[in-house]
Amino acid sequence: RIHAVLLISDFEFDTFLECVQRAVTAVGASPQLVDEAVCILEAARAAVLVNNKAHDVGAAMKPKPVKVSVYDRLGGAGGVGGIVQGVFQAANRDKRIKKFFERAAPVEAKRRLAQALSAAWGGEGPAADLKRAHRSVHVGDFHFDAFLEVVAEAMDNSGIDPTDAEDAIALLRPLRSAMTTTHTV
Repeated sequence: RIHAVLLISDFEFDTFLECVQRAVTAVGASPQLVDEAVCILEAARAAVLVNNKAHDVGAAMKPKPVKVSVYDRLGGAGGVGGIVQGVFQAANRDKRIKKFFERAAPVEAKRRLAQALSAAWGGEGPAADLKRAHRSVHVGDFHFDAFLEVVAEAMDNSGIDPTDAEDAIALLRPLRSAMTTTHTV
């Protein structure tokens, strides 16, 4: 129990035994005494280890995967800016949602869309109050689905990896309730 706070692994215990073996040999102990010392310590292994699983040297040496946000996988601010440009181009061609984008002030609307997408995808900056921003616009499920299609098209046209694009769309789906004010069946 006393060793639990040290979180000693199997590998670390093996290293300790090797150090003991070298130290006892260095002071002139006989090979038999060295073996006895190692055997006595080996008997304590199970009580000392935190996790009694066999140590996998390959797994210990393998670098731990770094979780990269969708925002970073899409290219950060520059990537999101390119997607926003593509969204506006595609939305202005899409009859289902064109009216929402036509009546918005383009510079401000692009800035707000970039901010909202960045926040949804794990980027820096505050999340926008989407419910308040869309309250008077009367966006329905039909429009939200069209918006997701337009975002997917913009990512495809920007050369975004399909897996990253799918992950990005998956993060936008939960925003439906914040953006829609009417529902269609």
